[in-house]
Formats: sequence, C-alpha cells, structure tokens
Amino acid sequence: MLGTNKLFSYKVDKVDLVINFIINQLINESEDIWKLLKYNTPDALSKGNLTRTEKLELIDKGDISVSPFDIKIKLVPYNNGQILNKAMTEIRIIDYRTMFNSVDSVEQYYQIQLLTHYSLWTLENGLLRCNVIKKELVKALNQERVDGVIGTLSFDGTSSQLQYWNDEFMGYTLMIHGMLG
Repeated sequence: MLGTNKLFSYKVDKVDLVINFIINQLINESEDIWKLLKYNTPDALSKGNLTRTEKLELIDKGDISVSPFDIKIKLVPYNNGQILNKAMTEIRIIDYRTMFNSVDSVEQYYQIQLLTHYSLWTLENGLLRCNVIKKELVKALNQERVDGVIGTLSFDGTSSQLQYWNDEFMGYTLMIHGMLG
C-alpha cells in the first residue's frame, strides 16, 4: 500500500483458542456430558466414566475443505453436512458472532447447539438428557478464565432456547461470550 499505516488491528486471533479451551474444559470437568454423548440408553449416567482417549474419539472438527460454512466442532462422529438420521445426541460449538467494540477488544459469541433424538430424550431417573447436558455446560464453562479473554467466559445476558431441529430431533441452543483482547 502506498503511504498508509494501519492504526490498529482487531483482536480476533484468539477465537479458535477459546473453542479449544471449551472442549478441554468439558473433557476435564464434565463426565456426565461424555456419557450422554456416547451411550444412547436411558441408563447412560450410571455407566462408567470415559477415558480421555474415549472422549477424544468423540470429537470431530468437520471438513472445512468441503464447506467453509462447516467451521464448527461437533462432539460426536458425523458425516460432513449430514442430516441426522439415527438416534444420537450431538453438541455443536460454533463461532457465531463477533462484535467489534473498540480498538482493544472484540466481543465474541459462541453458539452451543444440543441435539438429541426424541427416543433418547428421557433418562431412566426421569431427567431429560438435554437438560442434564445444559446444566453441565453451564457448570463447566460459566465464569471461567481463559487466556486471551478479558474477564471470563459467560452465559450472562443470553438465553437458552428450546429448538426443534426436525421431526425427530430437538434440543437447545445456548450462547456463551467473552471479550477478546
């Protein structure tokens, strides 16, 4: 460029680091989420804890070479771009929105989608599968300090919405956000 100097650059280089933090936090802090992802039975919570290797096998980052819009992390195996067609539970973490607030920071929102097949909705103890996952997500992630985030990650000021994905799948969408700087 001729004779121009960039005055500032927005701080968006930490977006993927936060997604990796979210996944690692869930691996380390929530055994129940992983049981509910792996076991499609009403007694999933009474099963033994998964090893770190078993948890890592449930993570699939998608194939962004096929679709640039598939930049999301699903915490269960899937076929790229699939329409869910079998009884399963899935969590998706999506880089959802960036708000350019100031030269020092941006506010980054991540959408967390919970999907479960209607036949898996209820657990043996009367609890609802997606409600347990939602509770575990908030417990493991809310107000957590992350390198590159000013303050903490937070669900504050957001809402959880019941979502019907299609005739067979329902669940919730949640938003978590933080100021990146």
